[in-house]
Amino acid sequence: MKQYTDYVYSGTKTSPKIDIIDSSHYTFYTPNDTGTGSLCRGLVIFDLVVLNNTKLPAVIHDTVILKHIEDDTLEKLIELYNNSPKQVFIAFDRDTTYSEKMQTILNDSKVLKLSSGGNELFGRAWNEIKKEE
Repeated sequence: MKQYTDYVYSGTKTSPKIDIIDSSHYTFYTPNDTGTGSLCRGLVIFDLVVLNNTKLPAVIHDTVILKHIEDDTLEKLIELYNNSPKQVFIAFDRDTTYSEKMQTILNDSKVLKLSSGGNELFGRAWNEIKKEE
């Protein structure tokens, strides 16, 4: 996790730590940083370390986690996703608000883009009330 954190922050920030007490107890934290963004960044870094150092074939991250990470940091994490030899699935709800470089990476690696108006998964919104004929 230190190697990835050093890449993201050029060696200027502390990396997440995990202390495993036993099979049922652990602590996961970033020293001197208890913010939500730090927690989410730490989770993404932990997941990337596990992905790239085990037989795990893929990782999935949703916008709920990613939106709490500052844009410059997220761009570096997207670069790490992009350089992984394994599959990474991410969901964004605001991809056009990021830098041109990050938008290029996202667009070049995009497999599926969902939106309203018939571009929903399976072609329809599941939560719409159907009008009776």
